[in-house]
Amino acid sequence: MDVTLLFNDYLTAKGAKPVLQEPFEVSKLNGFMNDAYRINALLNDLVRYLRVIRSPYLALQVHRNRSKGLSNPTKADHVQPFTEQQRKDVDEALKKQLKQIDISLEQLAKDAEMDLEVKYAIRAKKQERKGFGRLGRWAAGGGALEKSPEELEEDAKFETEKAHRDGVIFSLRMRLQQAGKVQESIASTRLSREIEHSQNILSRSRSDRFQAEFPTASASSTGQPMTALEIDLEAEQASRQEREQIRKDLESQMTPAQLQQLQSEETTMLRHYNAELAKIQRAQASVLEISNLQTELTMHLNLQAEGISQLVSDSFEIGSNVAEGNRQLEKANERFRPAQWAFYVAVGTGAFLVLWDAIF
Repeated sequence: MDVTLLFNDYLTAKGAKPVLQEPFEVSKLNGFMNDAYRINALLNDLVRYLRVIRSPYLALQVHRNRSKGLSNPTKADHVQPFTEQQRKDVDEALKKQLKQIDISLEQLAKDAEMDLEVKYAIRAKKQERKGFGRLGRWAAGGGALEKSPEELEEDAKFETEKAHRDGVIFSLRMRLQQAGKVQESIASTRLSREIEHSQNILSRSRSDRFQAEFPTASASSTGQPMTALEIDLEAEQASRQEREQIRKDLESQMTPAQLQQLQSEETTMLRHYNAELAKIQRAQASVLEISNLQTELTMHLNLQAEGISQLVSDSFEIGSNVAEGNRQLEKANERFRPAQWAFYVAVGTGAFLVLWDAIF
């Protein structure tokens, strides 16, 4: 339940300003987050596109879309399958989009690392200039090589920002990997369906052709229709001479027009088989390329996960160092600091000698 209006009325009654919800604008964020939101939008578009093209991409023939017809009967209730050229264009577009997003993530990671290195260098120079660097820390009673609590706190902020950016990039890489897995599953399903479809066509063609050449072998001794395995066994058992004799008898009974038609059908069938084989080879190449991209993304994710784990452990260590530095600072303020007094005495003596020389 949203109680913002009631809370604002209560604040107004008490004379306070109401709570105003400012609209979220990506343009107000820094450059890193702007690029991250842009890549995230590309990933969202890619996932939506994969969901839209899944059914027509995998369909081998026109079929009814039952869920679509039930939810919205005014729309077309048939899914028109993609042509082979459309599938090829879709594969190329998806692979190109995945590679572009991967390159954008690589560039984002490099820019973030460079930006943090520049910030770290600028902060180091400021720390050296502030309070005469190590000399100032020595004069204040601290060790020359130890960092002050303020510097440790800045280090903690720096590590936190680095861990946040690495986490954002890691999350985007995970989403890219998931999108790649969706595309890989679609391509694998298409490959298995193409192979199954080709096997069915080959099986039907072989059975029909055997029954045409050996009409007496289409039924077993019991009078029941023979299975494909029984037909294959019967074909192997038939002697070569019998097959040649039957083929010659069939050819002698066929007219030249029928023979030409049979040759034309065989040529057409051979072309169809070659086309199906080319489809399977293209699908296999697409699956292989997507798998290689998935392997590369997995390697990046593993390396980045190790880096994030190291950053988390470093942040805990820096936090403990900040707490220890604060305790040491309190102890240093309570005890006598000879180095500080020596510094003040030296400065005072030098100033006295300069004034003495100027006056006398």
